[in-house]
Amino acid sequence: MGKLGGLGELSAMPAHGLTQPRTAIGMNAAVLLDIEDSSCTDAHRELVQDMTDCADRMHDVVHNLTRFSRDDALSIRPSDPRAPLDAALPLFKQQFHRHSIRCSVSIPDGLPEVLVDPSFTQQVFVNLLANARDALVSLPEGLPRKLDIELSDDTDAVVYRFRNCGPVIPQEHRAQIFD
Repeated sequence: MGKLGGLGELSAMPAHGLTQPRTAIGMNAAVLLDIEDSSCTDAHRELVQDMTDCADRMHDVVHNLTRFSRDDALSIRPSDPRAPLDAALPLFKQQFHRHSIRCSVSIPDGLPEVLVDPSFTQQVFVNLLANARDALVSLPEGLPRKLDIELSDDTDAVVYRFRNCGPVIPQEHRAQIFD
């Protein structure tokens, strides 16, 4: 069996093991959202909504692991270029706030649709956001922690730019960026 085949089999194990807990978390969070209780503040509801969103994201990750283990093709289709980013950013809202990371997003009107697998593209953006968070959190206290995300139209493509003011990636790690 080749490396990819073995990796596919390995990815099926955690995918299967995560399905039931993910479903329970999502269902319990949905129940909490439905409670009409005066002691529930907007902040509590926002945290529970964040749990629901994370459970949905876990579903997508499990689905992608399962799909990878079966060697399914990507589901590429025309999509709004902001959709995968709009799905990824809320997952980091609380973390960015907690670590004083200022995130600015610039998306011009009128961008063309892009041909992507929205779920995989969202996962790429989640990875980029997590890397930016980690780099910015490593900065000494008092230094600005800023992440700028910009989408632009480039003749035949939409360009996504993620910039942060964290430390530069060491030369010895650059060859592994796309691993």
